[in-house]
Amino acid sequence: MSPEQTGRMNRAIDYRSDFYALGVTLYELLTGHLPFDLDDPMELIHCHIAKAPIPPHQRRADLPEAVSAIVLKLMAKTAEDRYQSSYGIQKDLETCLTHWTTTQSTLLELQRTQTQLIQTEKMSSLGQMVAGLAHEINNPISFIGGNIVYARDYFNDLQEVIELYQNEVGNLKPSLAKRLEEIDLDFLYQDIHDIFNSMQKGSDRIRRIILGLRNFSRLDESQSKMADIHEGLDSTLSLVQHRLNPPGQQPKVEIHKTYGELPRVNCYPSQLNQVFLNLLNNAIDALLSFNDQTHPTITIKTAVVDANHIQIQFSDNGPGMSEQVSQKIFDPFFTTKPVGQGTGLGLSISYQIITDQHQGQLSCDSQPGQGSQFTIEIPIKPI
Repeated sequence: MSPEQTGRMNRAIDYRSDFYALGVTLYELLTGHLPFDLDDPMELIHCHIAKAPIPPHQRRADLPEAVSAIVLKLMAKTAEDRYQSSYGIQKDLETCLTHWTTTQSTLLELQRTQTQLIQTEKMSSLGQMVAGLAHEINNPISFIGGNIVYARDYFNDLQEVIELYQNEVGNLKPSLAKRLEEIDLDFLYQDIHDIFNSMQKGSDRIRRIILGLRNFSRLDESQSKMADIHEGLDSTLSLVQHRLNPPGQQPKVEIHKTYGELPRVNCYPSQLNQVFLNLLNNAIDALLSFNDQTHPTITIKTAVVDANHIQIQFSDNGPGMSEQVSQKIFDPFFTTKPVGQGTGLGLSISYQIITDQHQGQLSCDSQPGQGSQFTIEIPIKPI
């Protein structure tokens, strides 16, 4: 939480508030400590507003002061003193990578941190947009869904009154009888009921989409928690549904789900959803570019491996990869997509989320012309 987000400073909240959160994330990644590790919420807010954290290089001896300066600039108390664009952050990090002449493992760690920083900024903005969009849509659709029930009841009452009137009066005036024949009252009754049913189905579908958006973003779940893996998979599938029906003559991409009986897993749900999204999008991209496949299919399989681990597999019958390519796919910035269509960060970030954040494994098995299979294995509870 940036100082301006506490509500105690008369300052506007904008994208630079997110940079403060990125600084906190980077601080924890590099030092293994939170900037202010306090249990009292009021004291924590006061520290974010008025106190400077211990410089990262003082917590970790092998960390250059230049890196520490980047973190502290991200966490400046005022937005004006922070970076004004993500380009500035990336430029300074690249400078550190160039001049940081320490061990190779430390260089790789900084590079991974850089990719995490870029992706965190993107996912933070995406998550806020998704959550806001879900909220804005949910309000009007709640009005529509709620009023459909009353509208149907009111129409049923009117229909009952009309039928009672017809029975009581008997012979109707010629003009009224002619008008009833013109509008075909029985058809009108049935059609209005069909309209109400279709409106209800549409309203329910929008609610399910909103729920999927909320489950995917999960902005309020930065800590690990017990979660339903299948719920995360289904929420993510709802976000790529539009890509499964490509325009033109390309065949529809089929999704086959083979879900096992999984227990709830202690994990970071939003981060796992990000991994699922990356793997699904990559599989769809591969299938849509593979003209030789007339029945493109993605298979998602879940199973319990043993008493302590579960497994999630994403398989496709796309073009597959050579051994040379598959050995590099988890490297930062490596991509086989044309310029402008891929950053090379998706699988690198996914690998880091599974191996570092969840103490699990992410592997790939692929052969040219035989499709690809990505396997995630994570512990049910933290190791």
